[in-house]
Amino acid sequence: MYQRVITYTFFGALMLTGILFYKDFGIPSDAIWSREMGLVNLKYIAETFNLREISSRLPTALPDLKSYPDGDHGPVFELFAISLSGYWDFTQNVTFINTAIY
Repeated sequence: MYQRVITYTFFGALMLTGILFYKDFGIPSDAIWSREMGLVNLKYIAETFNLREISSRLPTALPDLKSYPDGDHGPVFELFAISLSGYWDFTQNVTFINTAIY
């Protein structure tokens, strides 16, 4: 019981530290790729489901998903980060939380 409390306290403090200081981590080496991947997937979804509101807000120079070299990677994390990054600077925080969980 006591060991479990120590474990939860340690990882809770680690998570809280990451959430409070995520802007000090810098930019991950794959942040540009991750953002582009999310935007390419979002473009594909917007075109597939005819979501003009979303399509009009995306950059025009995005490649198609079918011709994108990394189009076979799973888009869940990137789409989640892209959807929240429009509201606040959340991409680095999501990256930290993802790293802490795994």
